[in-house]
Amino acid sequence: MKKTLAPIGNLLALVLYGMGILAPLTPSEGMPSFWELLLFVGIPMVLLLYSWHICSSKVAKISVAFQATVIAGFTMWLLLLELGALANGS
Repeated sequence: MKKTLAPIGNLLALVLYGMGILAPLTPSEGMPSFWELLLFVGIPMVLLLYSWHICSSKVAKISVAFQATVIAGFTMWLLLLELGALANGS
């Protein structure tokens, strides 16, 4: 049972984050609220943490850790972009 929960949690995390990338997390929608960040970034990260905890294979753990790193990095890039920290000074 636990072995089937890890891929389901991983897929659910991707789908939930993907839904966030479609609208509320993009710069065209403005700065996301705390609740939007919690829903579209926080919950997927918790699901990935749970999937990482369940996985027994080192390859699966590395894959889940890579996915969490990509989600965190891309979200930070989007937030910095919305704050104007990546704008040119000219």
